[in-house]
Amino acid sequence: MFRYLRNELTADQQQQLDEWRKASPENEEFFRQQTDLEKMRDNLKEMNDHKDAVWQKIVDRSPEFAAPPVRKINFQIVWAAAIAALLLIFTVGPALYRSVTQGKKEQRVSPISVTADIPAGSPRAMLVLANGHSILLDTVHTGLLTRQGESNILKQDSELLKYQAGSVKPSSETATNYNILSTPRGGEYSVLLPDSTRVWLNAASSLCYPVGFSDKERRVELTGEAYFEVAKNQIPFIVVVNQRSTVQVLGTHFNIMAYDDEPYEATTLLEGKVKITLGVESLVMTPGEQAKITGQSIKVLRDEDIQAVVAWRNGRTFFKDADVPTILRVISRWYDVDVVYQGSFSRRQINGAISRNAPLSELLKILELNKIHFKMDGKKMTVIP
Repeated sequence: MFRYLRNELTADQQQQLDEWRKASPENEEFFRQQTDLEKMRDNLKEMNDHKDAVWQKIVDRSPEFAAPPVRKINFQIVWAAAIAALLLIFTVGPALYRSVTQGKKEQRVSPISVTADIPAGSPRAMLVLANGHSILLDTVHTGLLTRQGESNILKQDSELLKYQAGSVKPSSETATNYNILSTPRGGEYSVLLPDSTRVWLNAASSLCYPVGFSDKERRVELTGEAYFEVAKNQIPFIVVVNQRSTVQVLGTHFNIMAYDDEPYEATTLLEGKVKITLGVESLVMTPGEQAKITGQSIKVLRDEDIQAVVAWRNGRTFFKDADVPTILRVISRWYDVDVVYQGSFSRRQINGAISRNAPLSELLKILELNKIHFKMDGKKMTVIP
């Protein structure tokens, strides 16, 4: 059941679950009860009133929690983890508990006004060739799209653009012919560059790159957010971010977040080494570090939650200590909605995750539990404190 709720079932496992549900009315009823949001919220209230009894229920249903602990267990942390696994939603900790109970009176969540549910983003992108010709990649069939210089440009599948380098060494003209791959709000795409470097573009992002790299450098330009797996060779790979800072590597895995509407740019290193340069200042990063650029200064943070940073690349929307405006900017980009604020919000922080494929209504229902209310009018979202 946990794997189903986390959207991690394989095709075979999904088929087995479907067959089990159809086997008897009792099975279907049990399934409905275990995925009922109202019941989960009631369980949260029960937890506040009867923590010991609720913990025993968890142990009874999931014996793995009863294994002898090697250290003292923090009940609230374990409970929050269990709820997150059950609901695929935000584990907002004490803030969520306060929104469910206020004194002795239970606060019911008001219904969300959604005229038509908005689906999550999907593989969508536009490719602009060196000659100015544009191709909407989500509207064309897979296979060879065109040829530029010594490279064939193919739509490999529904979400991957591939540059297949020829046997001839790229000419100087090829290295100066640039293509641009851009994603709209509510879109994402990936590209396999001629040197076998793969780049995943998040929503509302663009990557500018040559059809063929020179033998001196591999230079690309990024706006928005992207995850890079750079092919290893001796030619430096350089990412120019928002035309002001650079990230230089030989071969590594890293994420760059540089949206115009965010308060900072962030480069997070997973593997290898990268050199960050901003004006005359530069520094070398090691795995597990994140470099934040604010204004004209660079600050390196250690022990960041790397998996949270790259969750979007792995099919999840993940927030760690995020305030309401940060969450809403992510929602705006991924669900292609316009956000309007009505009133002001406290700077409370929210933690948690939900499947990146979940429709907008599922995410909004969870935020309602934390007293963040909305009205939807088409693709206009009005946020009410």
